[in-house]
Amino acid sequence: MKHKKIISMLLFSVSGALLVCFSAKTIADYITYAHTVNGAPFMLWIAVNAFCFITPATVAASAGLYIRQLTRVLFIVTAVLAGLTALMVIILMLLHHALADSILYGIPFALSTLISSIFTAVSRCQKNKA
Repeated sequence: MKHKKIISMLLFSVSGALLVCFSAKTIADYITYAHTVNGAPFMLWIAVNAFCFITPATVAASAGLYIRQLTRVLFIVTAVLAGLTALMVIILMLLHHALADSILYGIPFALSTLISSIFTAVSRCQKNKA
């Protein structure tokens, strides 16, 4: 039991470190971003940073919750990520009028939601068997 707690705390700390890295990288990109030099919109840079940092952070946090068997919290994390995906796509569709761009920006949250959903389903199946 003690090993599970240590492993889950390690996964939570990795997740937190990845979220801090996401914030730092996004701020650093904002400082160095120049419209005249870069052809891509800054939102694309944020989407790439989210893909590189938020998805693994969510996987680590979901794995930590799965190890601790906190199904209710895992379900809440999944619901929040699904809401963020929908909100991101809707807002960007209203701003850009382009579905492809909106889906591109929502991909990191959608992947995180999918992974968290898999952990939730497996955790619930294991609880039902016990």
